[in-house]
Amino acid sequence: MSSGATAEHAGRTVFEVQLPRQLFDLLHLRLVAEVGELAVRALAYETRPRRGRSP
Repeated sequence: MSSGATAEHAGRTVFEVQLPRQLFDLLHLRLVAEVGELAVRALAYETRPRRGRSP
């Protein structure tokens, strides 16, 4: 390949450079989803009707 677009970039292959960013994005999305789910559960817990208490 004479263009060098996919062969080498700063001594590392393009795949090696991009993979950590992709993993970071996936882990970040997973973390955001987990925190969001916990927030929804906490809100549902706080707003659920409780027995024995009058409003």
